[in-house]
Amino acid sequence: MILRTGKEVARYNADRCYFMGLTEEKELPGGEIEQRYMTYSLESLARWVLANADTTTVVSPVEVKDIIKQIIKKLDL
Repeated sequence: MILRTGKEVARYNADRCYFMGLTEEKELPGGEIEQRYMTYSLESLARWVLANADTTTVVSPVEVKDIIKQIIKKLDL
């Protein structure tokens, strides 16, 4: 899975990223951080991303976006 986030968010989540399967991280020209994850469960990672939804963008795979949308639909707001 590939995510993009800001430097501050990446720094805040640094200790959790490795637990979630972070394999690579690089800074993009615009200042965002791109992170690559290897995971056994897209749903687990999707739920973690949802906790950072206002500061994190899912680049791929699109299935993660679909999982997040399904979770949000189930919320009773």
